[in-house]
Amino acid sequence: MNLRHFLARFAPAWALLGGGLATCQPAEAPPAETRSFYLGFTPFPYEVSFEAVDYTYQTIAREADLICHSFDEGVPWPEALSGEPFSQHVQNDLNLRKARTPPGHRVFVQITPINFWRNGLALYRGTANDQPLPAPWATARLNSDQVKRAYLNYCERLIQYFQPHFFSFSIEANLLLGNAPQLWPDYVELHQFIYPELKKKFPNLTVLFSWHAGYLLRGYENRQDYDAQEAAVRTLNPYTDVFGVSAYLYGTNFGTNSLPPDFFARLRALAGQLPLAMTETGYLAQTLELDVPARITVPSDEEKQRAYIEYALAGANEHNFLFFNNFVLRDYDRLWQQVGGVRDITALWRDTGLFDETGRERPALQVWRQYLQRAKR
Repeated sequence: MNLRHFLARFAPAWALLGGGLATCQPAEAPPAETRSFYLGFTPFPYEVSFEAVDYTYQTIAREADLICHSFDEGVPWPEALSGEPFSQHVQNDLNLRKARTPPGHRVFVQITPINFWRNGLALYRGTANDQPLPAPWATARLNSDQVKRAYLNYCERLIQYFQPHFFSFSIEANLLLGNAPQLWPDYVELHQFIYPELKKKFPNLTVLFSWHAGYLLRGYENRQDYDAQEAAVRTLNPYTDVFGVSAYLYGTNFGTNSLPPDFFARLRALAGQLPLAMTETGYLAQTLELDVPARITVPSDEEKQRAYIEYALAGANEHNFLFFNNFVLRDYDRLWQQVGGVRDITALWRDTGLFDETGRERPALQVWRQYLQRAKR
C-alpha cells in the first residue's frame, strides 16, 4: 500500500484524534481500492487431455476477467490470401476457443506475421502448426503485396470471428529488429500498412502490437542496438492504439536477484501519450535448469514469484494499464514431457503458472485475487 492509499484509508481516524470531534462532522468513507486493468490468462493447457482443457477454461472463468487467445504457431498464408476455408486443424482450434471463452470476459487476440524465433516470416499453419512455408511463400518478403494482402485478410477474419475487445497484430515485433535487422525495413512497411487498414474497417476496436521489454530497455540485456530500438519506438508509436509490452524480467540482467525500480517509469516515457498494457508476462516460481545448448540455471522460488506479481500489478495499476495478461495459468510440466521436452527452450516458461503442476495454488495467486476483487475503474 503506498502513502496515498494509507492516508486515504486512515484519514478519518486521524481526524478524530486530532480534534475532529469538536466539529461533529461525519468523516467521509475512504475510497475503495480499484484497478485500472482487466486480468487475464491464455488458455494454454498443462497437458494434452480433455481434462486439462476443461480445467484451464473453467479456472480462467473464475480467476480472471480477460482471456487472451494467442496464436504464435504460424499463419495459414494461402487460405488467408485466397479466402478459402482454413484447414480443419486450424478451424477446430478457433471453434474450441470461441465456444469455451467465458461469457462476460474481455477478449484479447494476438497474432503475428513473424516466426517463433523472431527472425523471419511466420511459418505455415495448415494441417499442423509451424509447417514449412510452401512456394511462393518460402521466398516472400514481409513487405510483398501477397504477404500484406494475406495478412490483412487473416487479421480481418479473426477479428470478425472472435469480435475481440483488444487485437494485437504483431507479437514482440522488436525481436525481429534485434535478431534479423536486415528484415526490419520490410516489417515496418507491413506494419504501417496493416494498422491503418484495420482502423478503417474496425474504427472502434483497440488495435495494438507488443514490444519485448528486454530488447527495448537500455541495460536490461547486453545489447548494442538500443539506439535502433528507441528509434523503432518513434517510428511505430503512431501506428498503434496501445503501447503493449511482453515482459519476462527473470530473463534479463536482473535475473531473479532484484526487480528494476524504473521499469514502469521507463515504459511510460517510451509510450508517450499512449495507454499501456501487459500483453504477456510471467515469473519463475522454482529454479530453472536447462541445457539449450549451454547450461542454464536460474534460481527462483514461490516467494520471488509472489514478489514479482505484487510489484507488477502495483506498477500496472499506478500507470493505468488497460489489461494485464499472465501467460501461463498452471505449470505445464506434463505437457513438456508429453511433447518430448528435454532440451526444449519452452521450459523457460514452464514453471511460471500461478498454480503449480499439481494444481496447488501458489502464494502469488492470493495477490492476484486481491486485485481481481477490486472494482474496475
